[in-house]
Formats: sequence, structure tokens, C-alpha cells
Amino acid sequence: GTLAMDVLRVLGRFKAISALFSLHLVEASPALAKLQERTLTGLTSDSGTTKNSCDGGRAFEYTHSARVQGAGADIFWHRHLSEVPKDYPSYFIAQEFFDALPVHQFQKTANGWREVLVDVDPSGSSLRFVLAPGHTPASVSYAPFLPTSS
Repeated sequence: GTLAMDVLRVLGRFKAISALFSLHLVEASPALAKLQERTLTGLTSDSGTTKNSCDGGRAFEYTHSARVQGAGADIFWHRHLSEVPKDYPSYFIAQEFFDALPVHQFQKTANGWREVLVDVDPSGSSLRFVLAPGHTPASVSYAPFLPTSS
């Protein structure tokens, strides 16, 4: 909901655009949809199933809509991408897709490239970055693509 709130805040500055804009969020989890709704509107609907006015009043499970004051945008929650109306120009922001991509970071050492890993610190109270003591499957796989000079 934070990224969506930022988008709404920026678009809300352009009244001509915000009047034509609606936001359709695809969220499979009803609990996360309610959390997004609370973040974006400050309210939470009583029901997980309401009529979706953007699609002729057809009801979808977990689909509901809300009006965001200030941004002036209608927000709709859908459980599946197939429920998002297809008769309007659309822009897709796949935030969760990018969050789920594996990322590997490497650091050049005197012993060659080592992967930077996440570890639990000795106290067990937080996480820290550490260098792998030897080769990892990722460092072996990516070795041909890593620079050989410093």
C-alpha cells in the first residue's frame, strides 16, 4: 500500500489526470487487502465481498472498492488479475515481482570473488552481511561474468 499511496499522492497533484485515474490492486490475501485498504484510506470495509462498480456490479470474492479522499481516485481490490477490467489503458507496477527476484552480491577479495550473504549476528538479535568463506553455487555460476581485474 505504501507504493500505491505514493503514486496516488503524486497523481493527486494533477487534477486532470486524477479525475480519470483508478487504481486496481491484485491481492490474493484478504488480510493483506484489508491492510492495504487501511493504509490507503484509513478505513476497512466490513465485508471481503462487495459489488465491484467498475464491472457492472458483478461481485467477486475479496473484491471491494473505496474512494480515497484527497487523491480523488477510485481504488479496487481484486483477487485475480483476470478480474481487472480490460477496457481501459493500463499501467502495471509489479512491485512484489521485483521483491521476489533473487539477488546476488559479490565482493572482490584477495582470495577472489566471494558472495555477500545474510547471517544472524552472534547475539541473535539482528541480521548482518558476511562474506562467504569459499565458493558458493552462485559465485561459481557467475564467475565467468565477473571482472578479472580490480
